[in-house]
Amino acid sequence: MTREQLWDIIGDIDDRFIAEAAQYDPKQRSRSPERIGVMSKKRLITFALAAALILALGVTAYAVGMGIHRQRQAEMRESFGMEGGSAPAYEEYDVPEENTSGVTLLSAINNGGSQRIIVNVAPVTRDDLALTQHPVMFSIDGGQTWEQAMTAGDENSAYDAESQTLTVSVMFGTDGKQPGEEITVLFNVNGSLDLGSLAVKITDPDTRLVQLSEPIVLTNPVTEKPVTLIGMELRGNQAIWMLETEDAAYFYGDHSSDSKADAKLRQDNIVTWINWLDEQFRAMKLNFTDGSSCSFNGHEFSDVNGNLVSPHVDYDRLAIDVSQVVSIEMNGQTYKIR
Repeated sequence: MTREQLWDIIGDIDDRFIAEAAQYDPKQRSRSPERIGVMSKKRLITFALAAALILALGVTAYAVGMGIHRQRQAEMRESFGMEGGSAPAYEEYDVPEENTSGVTLLSAINNGGSQRIIVNVAPVTRDDLALTQHPVMFSIDGGQTWEQAMTAGDENSAYDAESQTLTVSVMFGTDGKQPGEEITVLFNVNGSLDLGSLAVKITDPDTRLVQLSEPIVLTNPVTEKPVTLIGMELRGNQAIWMLETEDAAYFYGDHSSDSKADAKLRQDNIVTWINWLDEQFRAMKLNFTDGSSCSFNGHEFSDVNGNLVSPHVDYDRLAIDVSQVVSIEMNGQTYKIR
């Protein structure tokens, strides 16, 4: 199975399950429309899905006898371009050689505002999977509230029947928390089988604010006004673009006073805008000191502050070393960064 096929599989996941994997923080759920921005029509691949699926699952025939924990780690590295390289924001943990019951921490990544952990959970039976696509539940507040952990929803991808192990992804906010601070995560299966707890330390974020050698000026397809890329904040597993546009209020502002016709027109224009943004993201590459490069996928949401629109955009790999980025390539031109 190729990496492209893996992305196709991720893209087929029902949006309902993406919504179920939203951050646990109630304050985040009540963010204003300006903060949330507009969700991508196609819900293009986010790390929340990529990490959860760990989809290589069958990409390589691993050595006979390799335990499920090491197998999943190896598959993740291969699927998302981590072979032979490293990224400071991505941390992989020592795991038992043999298959084990309970919860086993495989890896973690900190993107500066949240942390994603990947864990193996066992035992999870086929009956558990038959009840719901996401049978593993987690809590970070001592069991007061529970969330569904994202899984592939396909027993041929994230589920190992022989060991009854399901690989899941859990995300929690890190605002106000320092690297090294410990968070206790509780787990159960379908609200009944208690799997105990896992102590997780906040890992170091890897961020870099970069400026371009010259701004990249694009043209808004709806208004034909300029959209200027002035820089980026590179994080371990995503980049936050910094776009200046006079049209920010039109796309992200309050629409409650629109007439029915205006609301329909605005919504159509928002879809055009979002799809156009994703095309720009996919047309760009980051170049590294060793001569390699990585591309971008679509974005999930944008932060908005006045005329500054900041889409959060995922890489086509699990994580990068932001210190090794030397230039940006877009529309056939290369722009050095500083």
